[in-house]
Amino acid sequence: MSQEILHYPQPFLLECGKTLPQLQITYHTYGTYNPEKNNVIWVCHALTANADVFDWWKGLFGSGCLFNPDDYFIVCANILGSCYGTTGPLAENIATGAAYFQLFPDISIRDMVAAHEILRQHLGIFKIYSLIGGSLGGQQALEWSIQYPDLIENLLIVATNASHSPWGIAFNEAQRMAIRADETYNLNVPEGGRKGLKAARAVALLSYRTYHTYGRTQCETDLNKTDNFKASSYQNYQGDKLVNRFNAYSYVSLSKTMDSHNVGRNQPSIEQALQQIKAKTLVIGISSDLLFPPQEQQYLTEHIPGAVYHEIDSFYGHDGFLIETEKLTQLIETFLAVPITPQLKLDKMISQIVKEEFYFRGAFMSLFIDIEFLLGDTIATILTGDNELKLNLIEFVNPKLMLEPKLSLLHKILNQKYFDLYSKKYKDGINELRKFTDLRNSFAHKRISIDNGNKKLNFIVMDNGKLIDNSFTFENLETKFTELKALLTLVNTLHDEIVKSQTDKA
Repeated sequence: MSQEILHYPQPFLLECGKTLPQLQITYHTYGTYNPEKNNVIWVCHALTANADVFDWWKGLFGSGCLFNPDDYFIVCANILGSCYGTTGPLAENIATGAAYFQLFPDISIRDMVAAHEILRQHLGIFKIYSLIGGSLGGQQALEWSIQYPDLIENLLIVATNASHSPWGIAFNEAQRMAIRADETYNLNVPEGGRKGLKAARAVALLSYRTYHTYGRTQCETDLNKTDNFKASSYQNYQGDKLVNRFNAYSYVSLSKTMDSHNVGRNQPSIEQALQQIKAKTLVIGISSDLLFPPQEQQYLTEHIPGAVYHEIDSFYGHDGFLIETEKLTQLIETFLAVPITPQLKLDKMISQIVKEEFYFRGAFMSLFIDIEFLLGDTIATILTGDNELKLNLIEFVNPKLMLEPKLSLLHKILNQKYFDLYSKKYKDGINELRKFTDLRNSFAHKRISIDNGNKKLNFIVMDNGKLIDNSFTFENLETKFTELKALLTLVNTLHDEIVKSQTDKA
């Protein structure tokens, strides 16, 4: 294990528009490169962790673990804004000669990624075999994979999200309120805000664990007890632990960084930002996570091309991503064992098309069955000026046309070559579409509202007991077709490359 410090003497421009005159990055490395330099594991750490991943993620990292220094070159850098050696609120402000404290500028997840990039280039790393992070670390890993899609081979994200939720922001604000209520925080001294930080940690723990976790671990056996409860002692103990190793100014800064996380910022949408990720992606949720609930990871899986989702059944809430290392090891080891080949990349793209197009088209077909006689010609007119396609679409929403002819028309509307080449995947897609359409008869709860004035369709259906609420506007249909055509072009290009490579080998 080696702890090192990188001094970056150049100005570092932040996303907020301000500049740090210089940068210091503290990092740890473990193990060595293999001859091909393709064994790099990069860890992005969470809110109050440090660069020593062997210390805080035992069981997943270390000798004898999945990620061990005998097989991999492992890198973990302390994040920007922290108090473990990388530039943060306690660093010297050259303009004043004193520490920044509350004057430290706002830091974003993208700023953290920019600092990681400086370190990566310094280390001469050209490819990251696996990028892994949980919680705030997962937010960094997501942004990095979006900004540098060709850099990362495998993306492993646990208990994280595409944008921080109002629920998470509210928890963070409650913690900042506790810190600011401590008058010593305004003294701008290294020890400032310690009592507030202790209270903030007690608030945070309620989001990290669950009702059942406290019920089992802090349960009282003395029926006559009226004070000095185990749960009270636990909150105080954990608060003191953090105060003894962390800093209130960094805590406020990093919690604001988490709040500002949104991969869709300055992008057309969150969904389109996620679709830029090229890495083979494993998304893991924690069943009992209150702070980053599983639906946030399921959303990521829906929109990252070819992503695989697994959910860990855990008693420990959000902290399960640090505790359930045996379950994480099994999932990650299995995931990494699947080799990445050109055919797999092609299959990922096709699966994304099938998943998106047939889910989207299936949703609309369930609507068309009920309202096609009202809207058919209007949809076709808005969708396209292409007369041939328009005629096909008008026929597609013909109320007299049954399901099988509709599917045949859909075949024609999209791309003949694609379906000819991948007929099996097309049939699989049709089966999924049928399942979706059959939900109309499988579940009683369904509401369709039509607002012709706003040209908007809303519907809610029950999908295996889970509520789906989608809104489609006529205007975004044309965009959907354009995106699909672009995806099909990429598929055909990649297919041609595979055929050519096989021909060359022959």
